Amino acid sequence: MRISFFLLLFTLIGCSSDRSKYVEPFLKVKDDLGREVLIKEKPNRIISLAPNITEILFALDNGKTLSAVTDYCDYPSAVSSKPSIGGMIAPNFEKISEIKPDLILMTVEGNNQTDFNKLLSLGYTVYVLKPKNVEGIFKSILDLGRIISAEGSANQLIIEMRKKQSVIMNGSIQKSKPKVFIVISLQPLISAGRETFINELITSAGGINIAAESPLQYPIINREEVLKQNPDVIIVMSDVVKSIEDVVTHFPEWKKTEAFKKQKIKIIDADILSRPGPRIIDGLKMIASVIF
Repeated sequence: MRISFFLLLFTLIGCSSDRSKYVEPFLKVKDDLGREVLIKEKPNRIISLAPNITEILFALDNGKTLSAVTDYCDYPSAVSSKPSIGGMIAPNFEKISEIKPDLILMTVEGNNQTDFNKLLSLGYTVYVLKPKNVEGIFKSILDLGRIISAEGSANQLIIEMRKKQSVIMNGSIQKSKPKVFIVISLQPLISAGRETFINELITSAGGINIAAESPLQYPIINREEVLKQNPDVIIVMSDVVKSIEDVVTHFPEWKKTEAFKKQKIKIIDADILSRPGPRIIDGLKMIASVIF
């Protein structure tokens, strides 16, 4: 009986010792790739590898948990105080090592798999975002709010964004639906297909995206097809051209379109329209103002 007692006591002590070594993780969360990401401690040294992520973090906690960004992260102005680890692709891994981040945030569209794999191989905790539409952007905000313990700020931000979204969409319900063509690149001529949040912005603003029939997210469009579709509005990203004259120089035949005749060829701030973050409703408002 004595041997059994000591064996039992030893077992209990061993179990107790094992439990004392176990530390409950701060958070277990699935990213947009479906990966279960284990965040051991509340992150305070986050590296953002995309401008939209940087904007979200500043909107939620004024960038307090953000330790470094990329060269492309330029909004809000306070971001200039943050160190840069280089580009969105092939960042400076030595600088990343110096910062000792407890979490690295990436996107599917802005970053690449090679860097993702390398970061994982180096032992970093990586969370990936992949918003496909406006609801996906709201989800990104909620997810990051949960990760940095700013759920209240995230919920309030989304409430404000939804209110603005509703006002804009209600204002276009009774109006006609003009055909819209958006230019993301001139050479080659690339637009936004139906599986993009830009397409959703166009439809939410009351327009019809003439590139929505394409099964591709960002299809290459035949210049003659644009003339055939005869859009009422042509929107060009500001990082593509400097003036309307540049558009006409590349595509003089577009002078025959309704968009040209009605002076509805407009240049829109690419950063606001292409970044799936807090300013996306501002992008919706800009499209609506151009369309009507």
